[in-house]
Amino acid sequence: MSFELLKSEVIDPGLCQGCRLCIGLCKHIELDNLRPTLKDYCILERNGQDCGKCYQSCPQVIQTKFEEKQPLAIYSLRSKSPEILAKASSGGFVTT
Repeated sequence: MSFELLKSEVIDPGLCQGCRLCIGLCKHIELDNLRPTLKDYCILERNGQDCGKCYQSCPQVIQTKFEEKQPLAIYSLRSKSPEILAKASSGGFVTT
């Protein structure tokens, strides 16, 4: 993975939202006409290593699926306090 992959999948098709995360992670990327541009070769890639921080961090290419789990338990609650019931929605309890 490299800047070229980021360029072909995100920047060239116009999917870049301008968050500048890639610019913050790599000193070789700069903004040119509101588009990330590689101003020099990535040092890691020049040495034969695979960097890809710019690609991996881009919110437009992160394809991590959210893990779906079954809830531990489901409860139905309602406050017994008339004062809370008068001011609260959904019975006065909040889920997190």
